[in-house]
Amino acid sequence: MGAILSYSINVAMFLLPMYLIYKWLLAHETFHRFNRMVILLSYAVALLAAPIMNIVERLSVEAVVTQGSFDINSLMGNAHVVNGNLASIWVMVLLAVYLLGCMVMTIRTLCVWAKIARVIIKGEKQSQDGCALVITDDSSTAPFSWMRYVVMSRGDYSQAGEMILTHEKQHLRCRHWVDLLIAEFVIILNWFNPAAWLLKEELKTVHEYQADEAVLQSGVDAKNYQLLLIKKAVGARFPSLANSLNHSKLKKRITMMLSNRSRKSSRLRALAIVPVVATALLVVNQPSVAGTLSAISSSELSFPDNDKGNEKTVIKSTIKINGDSSDLKVDGLNGTPTRFFLDGKEITEEQLKNIDKTKIVSMNVNKSEGEAIVEISTKHVTDVKASMQMNKADDVEEQVVVIKGIEDVDYYVNGEKISADKLKQLAPVDKIKHVKVNKAGANGKATMEITIGK
Repeated sequence: MGAILSYSINVAMFLLPMYLIYKWLLAHETFHRFNRMVILLSYAVALLAAPIMNIVERLSVEAVVTQGSFDINSLMGNAHVVNGNLASIWVMVLLAVYLLGCMVMTIRTLCVWAKIARVIIKGEKQSQDGCALVITDDSSTAPFSWMRYVVMSRGDYSQAGEMILTHEKQHLRCRHWVDLLIAEFVIILNWFNPAAWLLKEELKTVHEYQADEAVLQSGVDAKNYQLLLIKKAVGARFPSLANSLNHSKLKKRITMMLSNRSRKSSRLRALAIVPVVATALLVVNQPSVAGTLSAISSSELSFPDNDKGNEKTVIKSTIKINGDSSDLKVDGLNGTPTRFFLDGKEITEEQLKNIDKTKIVSMNVNKSEGEAIVEISTKHVTDVKASMQMNKADDVEEQVVVIKGIEDVDYYVNGEKISADKLKQLAPVDKIKHVKVNKAGANGKATMEITIGK
C-alpha cells in the first residue's frame, strides 16, 4: 500500500511544476491542438517518471555489481536502506488518509458514470453520421458528449440542433473523452495535488476551444453561436467525465474566438518544460527525498506488534559477483554493527578484505534487528581434469580438459548430462570441438558443456 502513496507523491512532484509552466507560458495561446498535446505529455511524464527511474536504477546497480571493484556501502545506498523507525505511526495515518481519499474519488467517478449511463439509457436515440444522438425530455440538462453519444434536450435540438451537433461531434472526432479518462485517473491517484484538478480544467478548456473553432469554421455566424453559449450557460453539467457545451469558462471561450492567431514561434515556450523536468528529477533523487519515499513505499497499513519490537527487516538482497581479482572493499554499513560469514564460518572484516574476489560466487546482505549480516559463498580452488581417449584407427590421442577454481561440476556432452567417471571412460572416435565452462550455473554449481563431433 505504501508503494502507491510513494508513487503518487512522485507524480505530484512532476505534475505541479509542469502545470505552472503550461499556465504561465501556453494557456493563452491559440494553437489548441498543440496545447492539448503538451498537457497529455505532462501527464505521461508525471506517470512514467518513477517507473523509468526504477528501471535505470536497477540497471545502474547491476553495472556496479559486474565491475571488478565495488563498495558494499554504495550498493546499500542504491537500495535506499532506511531505518525501520521511519515507518512510524504518522506514516500509517498519512497512508490511511490517502487511501480513503482515493476511495472517495473512485466512488465519485463511478457515480458520475452511473448518472451519464442513466441519461443515455432513458433518452431517445437517433443515428447521426457515425454517432448516436440521445434526445432527453429533461430541459435542464445542457448538451454534452461522451464516447459515441451526443446528448441534448428536445428543446435544444429543435432550436439549435445543427450548431450543437457540430460542436459535440468535434469532441467525438478528437476523442476528448479519452483525455478526460486519463485526467480522472490522475485525480483519483493524485487527489491531494491542486495541479491535478487545475490541469484537468485546462484540458477541458482546450477541448472547448477546439470544438468552438470547428463550429466557426463550418460557417456558423459567430454572434449567433456566442449567444447560444450565453443562453446555455445554465443547466446541469457532467464536469468529471463528459464534455459539456456550457463549460464554465465562457468568458475565456468568447475571448479566444476573438483573439488573433498566435505566432508559431510561441510553441517554443514548451521547451521550458525540459529544465523543469530535469529539476524535478534532481529533487526526487536527493538522498533525503529518495530515502523518505522509500520509507513510505515500504510502509504497510498495519499496527506494530509490541511483542516483536519495533525493528523490522528492511532489506535483503542477493548480489551475483562476476569480476576480476581486485580486492573486496568493505567500509561497514553506515555505522551498523556488521558480521561477516565466509562459507558459513564467521570471519573478521580484515580477513574479508584479503579474499580473492574471483572465488566469490554469491553474497547475501541482510539487515535486521539493528545488525547487518554479510554472507559470502565461494568455491574452493582445485583443478578438475577430464581425460578423454580419442581412438582413431591405430593412433591414440589424449585430450585433457582442465577447469581451474571449481570442484563441484555438472558435465554435459552434446547436451546430455553425464557423470565425471563416465566422461573419463568415453572413447569415441570424435574429437572435442568446443568446451564451455560456466562457474555459476544452475543451483550455484559450475557446468562444463562439451561438444564433440567428427
